[in-house]
Amino acid sequence: MNRLRGEYLKKAYEKYSDEIVRYLSSRMRGRQGEASDIMQTAFMKLAVKTASEEVTETRGFLYRTAKNLMIDNGRRKLTRDRYVKNILIEEPQSCAPHYCLTEQTVLQRERLRLLEGVIKTLPARRRRVFILNRIHGLSYAEIAKEVNLTTEGVRKHVSRALADCEAALQNIYCDDNFVDQDGPEGNND
Repeated sequence: MNRLRGEYLKKAYEKYSDEIVRYLSSRMRGRQGEASDIMQTAFMKLAVKTASEEVTETRGFLYRTAKNLMIDNGRRKLTRDRYVKNILIEEPQSCAPHYCLTEQTVLQRERLRLLEGVIKTLPARRRRVFILNRIHGLSYAEIAKEVNLTTEGVRKHVSRALADCEAALQNIYCDDNFVDQDGPEGNND
């Protein structure tokens, strides 16, 4: 049974993957890397679905799933962009006067300011790759095309940038207190 399902998925992939990437890419202003990632996720969902039940219309299932994933990605990107605009860029004074800043909010903003300072000190290429990935949400493949690196090179730059940020914050806080002790990880109630 697994062999038949594997053959079914392989044939579906060979038949529809390029078509779905073109469809998504045309609706995503040519962001082929992101379109390819979404197509892969749609096929993963097809694999899960076919494990539990039969899919009668493979092409329709893939298109519907890919379209829904594209919409979800767009919503996440919009939410992330709003967050970056409202929290990372605007100063606390721009908040409505009837909202008071809690200690937690003040600490988070201070951490963000420190992190922004650390990011500014990263080597230029590493900083650009990191910002494209973590702030703008580009995939490694998209960044690789834009900055003329391999996807492995992009992964290494992002990994090193994260390590640099963590090391700098540990140096600033010395005792790892930059991790929220009241958050889900530190809540011992």
